[in-house]
Amino acid sequence: MTLHGLGFIALALALVFACAVPLGAWLARLYRGELRCLAAIEVPLYRLCGIDPARQMSWSAYAVGLLLLGLIHFLLLYAILRLQYFLPFNPEHIRGMSPRLAFNTAISFATNTNWQAYAPESQMSYGAQMLGLAVHNFLSAAAGLAAAGALMRAFAGGGLRTLGNVHVDLVRITLYLLLPVAFIAAILLIASGVPMTLAPAAHVHTLAGGVQAIARGPVALQEAIKEFGTNGGGFFNANAAHPFENPTAWTNLLDIWLILVIGFALPVAFGHVAGRRRNGRALFVVMAVILACGMLGAYAAEAANNPILVHAGLAAHPGNMVGKEARFGIAQSTTFNIAATGTSTGAVNSMTDSYLPLGGLAALFMMQLGEIAPGGVGAGLYGIVLFALLAVFVAGLMVGRTPE
Repeated sequence: MTLHGLGFIALALALVFACAVPLGAWLARLYRGELRCLAAIEVPLYRLCGIDPARQMSWSAYAVGLLLLGLIHFLLLYAILRLQYFLPFNPEHIRGMSPRLAFNTAISFATNTNWQAYAPESQMSYGAQMLGLAVHNFLSAAAGLAAAGALMRAFAGGGLRTLGNVHVDLVRITLYLLLPVAFIAAILLIASGVPMTLAPAAHVHTLAGGVQAIARGPVALQEAIKEFGTNGGGFFNANAAHPFENPTAWTNLLDIWLILVIGFALPVAFGHVAGRRRNGRALFVVMAVILACGMLGAYAAEAANNPILVHAGLAAHPGNMVGKEARFGIAQSTTFNIAATGTSTGAVNSMTDSYLPLGGLAALFMMQLGEIAPGGVGAGLYGIVLFALLAVFVAGLMVGRTPE
């Protein structure tokens, strides 16, 4: 471990924590319906879709709305993947996916799982990436945040019959949070060298005299929301290890910030909306401690190198660099890895299967804990709230009192 590596971890966490507090306050205002600066866009959307923004939904209506939305989006994405050969923005003339692969991919992205059983640069057209995957990255993230908002309103005393309107929540979360931040992040990524083009693959002549096709496309768009929405499905097969997705240490830091900031903003918003700021701070601190321990543990394990190689005198400085990008090194790789596994984000900038046992254990611990530190957008909050409720219940049983 080096001061440089520890400094990077400290910087990443400090930036996330510093921004999470004001973002949490902004989210609280969003959930309470206090933001009106985009009403000129909201109102026409409600009229076009036949939505009554004043209508309150019960928990069952809210849940059915989310499930129906997921079903519709799954069917649309499946159709896009099957028919991508005939759709626009396909300069490489990539054929449609097989039924099984399209089904797997559509289910994966509709549920924010982002499992990828394909090579995106060779099996996915630009149109499918933009109109299919990127759109679902927004919608699945909005669904998770909407569910978190409903939970906050229930704790605020609204009961289970007045949890808000799922359609209004989805529109407002997308307009006031996901789109603006993703747009700014995409601009920053473009400025840092991430491609954003509809041009086909570049064909270049190699030093050996051959011709190589270099894949490119509208990468920045997908990269920004895949991290901010804790989705993780990459534009390239190598995901965030690819230099076109994550070219520098600066973009790596930005990606980590995007992955973590909503997760830490949600307990702050919970404290504001539910009127339980002490509880919100407690959840925030628990998330922060778990995440920091995971990052430090993974970094220490990977920096210590393989004990077998150390004993044989074959260990190389600075540690276990197998499966890691030289431009990132150990600290930036493990920090990204723990941020991703702690939030259910499928993005990677290093290969977890090449980690040493203890380094891999840190990532597994973050996942098997339930991905609550800070967890995916929305899911982390209601996951850790369930932990807290169970803890109170068990503690009450242990002391012979009924939890209240």
